[in-house]
Amino acid sequence: MAGIKPEDVDRARKREAYIASELYRALKNSLRYIGKHRSGWVLKDVIPEYPVGDKKADLVVVGALGRHLSPLLVVEIKQRVFTRIGPSYVSAAKQAMSYARQLDSKYFAVYDGWILLLFSTIYPYLLGAYHIPVDKLDESLAKDLLEGLLDLSYSRKRDMLDRLPRFSDVDFLRRKVLPFLARALAETRVRELKDVGIEASEDEEREKLLKEWEEITRVSAAAL
Repeated sequence: MAGIKPEDVDRARKREAYIASELYRALKNSLRYIGKHRSGWVLKDVIPEYPVGDKKADLVVVGALGRHLSPLLVVEIKQRVFTRIGPSYVSAAKQAMSYARQLDSKYFAVYDGWILLLFSTIYPYLLGAYHIPVDKLDESLAKDLLEGLLDLSYSRKRDMLDRLPRFSDVDFLRRKVLPFLARALAETRVRELKDVGIEASEDEEREKLLKEWEEITRVSAAAL
């Protein structure tokens, strides 16, 4: 019998199924440590493969405010790539945003087992870029993430989110990831403005997003 080869295990750990299962485990385990939030929110469950129309969101964190169940966070899992890096994040972010808006979730994220990009469905969208290797995932990190989102939604405080480990390679983000995301989300922003009777240029909106995100990543890097 051939047995299990270390290189096969290593490859399996880089696949979306493994990354999703580890994030699910961390998020699910964290719920036991999160009580009723002062906003009234109570987090109830983490649902994998949640149906959204004829598709499925990879993970959805569900809570209750009173008797009403609502999603807090939608997560799209992607495998880490080393070519066409920016476009791969764009595809996952657009999918996650679409699911979040259909489910009426204020927050969404993209996770590849290395970087977790956290977003709001509200301009300027990007909330942070965090360095969370899949082998470092635990309920403590997941608790900070979920409680941080509850705090942000309720009081705009970022204290808990600021405890998450920031992605320190700001140059990588600004060269390989953010320009592609800004181009895609500028299209979203222009549509939003048009819906309220404001004409805008995609190029101008892209530059505005990059400027906003430069501040977000600068603060994140300084906090390391």
